[in-house]
Amino acid sequence: MTDKLEDLFSPERLRGKWTRKDNREKPEPGTDSPFSSKGYDPLFNNARKLITNRFPGESRRLLEDLMDELKALLDLRFSSADDEIPGINRAIDQLLAQIEDLVEAFEMQNRNP
Repeated sequence: MTDKLEDLFSPERLRGKWTRKDNREKPEPGTDSPFSSKGYDPLFNNARKLITNRFPGESRRLLEDLMDELKALLDLRFSSADDEIPGINRAIDQLLAQIEDLVEAFEMQNRNP
């Protein structure tokens, strides 16, 4: 079994996949592909619903505002030119980290009334 795993995950085998050029066509913005804004909507809506159901009052309002900002960035990300995407991705990463930190803080606050 170990030999098979080592073969499966061998650097030589994986390197071929890493260096192979992706020949798939990039879908047009606004289509139903996973690369469009529609592709993330169900996941985004589920996360937003969890926030709404889990946090009360001011905590919820703050997180909802951040989720609105995230939605705007995601929409922008999937409608932007390729050269703008790295900057938007950084902004999305920073906002997600902020949301994660706040969720953890609010959960700790709720555990220790």
